[in-house]
Amino acid sequence: MQGEGKLIEFQREFVIKRDELAVLLAESSYHGGKLQVSMVEAIKLAQRDIDPDHELQSFAVMEVRLLTGPEKEERKVEYYLVSTKANGSEVHRIVLMNRKILSPRLREIKK
Repeated sequence: MQGEGKLIEFQREFVIKRDELAVLLAESSYHGGKLQVSMVEAIKLAQRDIDPDHELQSFAVMEVRLLTGPEKEERKVEYYLVSTKANGSEVHRIVLMNRKILSPRLREIKK
C-alpha cells in the first residue's frame, strides 16, 4: 500500500474437496495408468474457463506444467497448472484429470 510503507503479500490457493480428491487418487495415472487429459486439452479447458464468451482482447499461455500432489500425501494425482496472461493480467488455473477447473483464491500471508 502506498503511503504507509507496508507491503502486503498474497498467496494463490487452489482448493479441492476431500471426496473429489479421493476419486482422483483412485483414478490417478501416477500409479501406472494413462493421463486422461493432454496438455493441449488442458490449455483449451483453461482458456474456456477464463474467457467463456471470447471477449478478451488478448490471451497468451505463458506456461503449462504437469504437477503431482498433494505434497504431504503418499498417493499423488496429476494436474496441470496453466499460467496465462489475459488482457495483460496474470491468470492461473488448475486443470484436473477429470477436466474440472480450479480457480485460485488469494490468501494474505501474515508475518
